[in-house]
Amino acid sequence: MMEMNRNIRQHFFDTGLMWLTRPRLESEQLRKLTPEFMLSLDYFLENREEFLALERLYGNAVRNGVLASFGIASVDKDIGLGLFAAEPLKREDFVGEYTGIVREAREIDADEIDAAGHYPDDWAWDYPVDIPGLPPLEIDAATEGNPLRYVNHSLFPNLRPDHFLLDGVWVIIFVADRDIERGEELTIDYGDAYWSDGFRELVLREGELEKLGLRDHIDHMES
Repeated sequence: MMEMNRNIRQHFFDTGLMWLTRPRLESEQLRKLTPEFMLSLDYFLENREEFLALERLYGNAVRNGVLASFGIASVDKDIGLGLFAAEPLKREDFVGEYTGIVREAREIDADEIDAAGHYPDDWAWDYPVDIPGLPPLEIDAATEGNPLRYVNHSLFPNLRPDHFLLDGVWVIIFVADRDIERGEELTIDYGDAYWSDGFRELVLREGELEKLGLRDHIDHMES
């Protein structure tokens, strides 16, 4: 089993990152919106039962800043650092809330890449809801966040994102999508929009191309 750095808070300090237990709302417009306003959104009303069920399951864990046990380690030279399970996880286990600065989403150009090969929005997740009267928002963990910023993309992830309304604020959480063994890298699907900007290059992991071919073959046989 690979050696993991379990002292992630020290890693944050050493690399100049600020630890956020919960997202920091930089958007003043968002801070002014009341819980009653959020509860009146069509999107909430149309999916009310699903969101309430998620709140019952995971709401207290989010409020208390609960995180699974993690370690950080290098995946390879192309992917860089990744987040690994320090203890086994069962399917549907709460892994954590994705935290960062909630701000207006930025338009990124191809020439904004840094020396390490990162773009400014590499650690940003789209805010889960388009709010009438507000510009598109994002949760940006580039400089402030928690260990979930190190969860890498995979075409065959073991985590999934969910979102729901909690105390008037929309939250994004990561949940185990299957049983996960200790020492296994935690991965998630970033979604097509992340790769469709024309300048990011999707790095396939070992075995993913073969799995894709097998999946396409199975889909063809079943169609």
